[in-house]
Amino acid sequence: MEKFKDITDKFQSLYTILVYNTTVQELIDDLYLRLEKIQKITDTFKKKYLNDRFYSFIEFIKSKKREDKLNTIFLVSSSINELIITKSQLNLLYDYQVPKIIVKNDNNFDIEYLDDLLNNNNYYDIIQLKNNELKYYHMTKTKRKLVKTVEEKSLKIIDYLPDNKSRLIIHGSSGLLKNFTLDNVPIYKVHLTDHEIFEIFNKIQSQKNHQRLEKEVFIVLQKDPADNKILVGNKLVKYIKDMNVKTLFGTPLKIKKLKEIFDSDLLNFEIVEINKLESGDYGDKLYTDYRGLIGVSYY
Repeated sequence: MEKFKDITDKFQSLYTILVYNTTVQELIDDLYLRLEKIQKITDTFKKKYLNDRFYSFIEFIKSKKREDKLNTIFLVSSSINELIITKSQLNLLYDYQVPKIIVKNDNNFDIEYLDDLLNNNNYYDIIQLKNNELKYYHMTKTKRKLVKTVEEKSLKIIDYLPDNKSRLIIHGSSGLLKNFTLDNVPIYKVHLTDHEIFEIFNKIQSQKNHQRLEKEVFIVLQKDPADNKILVGNKLVKYIKDMNVKTLFGTPLKIKKLKEIFDSDLLNFEIVEINKLESGDYGDKLYTDYRGLIGVSYY
C-alpha cells in the first residue's frame, strides 16, 4: 500500500474504503446513504466533484454480483484500486469487532490508518476505573477490544494486571487509585481520552528512542569522535546504497524525505524516529548538528 501514500487530490476526494463480511447489496445500500450527505454540500464545485467520484464508485460496485461477500479495501480516486484483505487481517478485524464498512475521505489515502487497523496487534493494555468498576482493554491507534469488565466492592486492581506491564496505562476516577502505585507504570487519577492515552505512549516511546540514540551514537562519539560505525552526510548516503546500514535515527520529516529519495529495497534497516520533546534534547541535537539523520553501520 506504500505506493498510494503520496497520491493527492482536492476537496478531500480520495476515498479509503474498507469492507469485510458484507454483501455487495449491503455495501450499495450504505453508499447511497453516504451519497445523500454529499448532495447536501453547499459548495457547488466541491459537491459535483465528490458526487461524480462517489457515484462512479457505486456504479463500479453495482457491476458485481449482489450476493457476493466482500473482504476488500477500495482506494478510490480517478481510478479504483482493489486490495484483498488477508485471512490474518480478517481475524484481527473480527477479534476487535471493527465496523464492517469504513469510509474515510481526505486529500490523501489514509494508508497509516489501514496499516494499523489491519496489521498491528502489538496492542497497549489499558485499565480504566470508575468507582468500583474496572474495564480492561486492548488498544491500538485505530481499534480497541474490551477484554474484561469487573465490578465489585472488594475490587483489587493488582488481580487484573497483565504479566507484561511495559505497555500498560491505568486511569480513571476511583478511590481505589488514591494510594495505588506501580513501578514504571503511568497512573492517572482522571479519565483520559484515547487521544490523551496515545499522546502519553508516544512520549514514552520517544523517550526510549532518545535513550537508544544516546547509547548507540552519542556515547560512542564521546569515546571516539572518529568512530567509523557512525554515519553522517555523504558517508551515510554511500552506506545506504551499499546496503551496509544497521540502524538509522532520524527526525520525522527527514525520514519522510529519505523514503521519497531511496527505493524501498535499499531501506532494509531499522529506522528509529526521533522527535524533539524539548529544547536542547537529543531530538533537537540530531536536527541542529546532524541535519536530522545519523546512521550506524554493521562494522
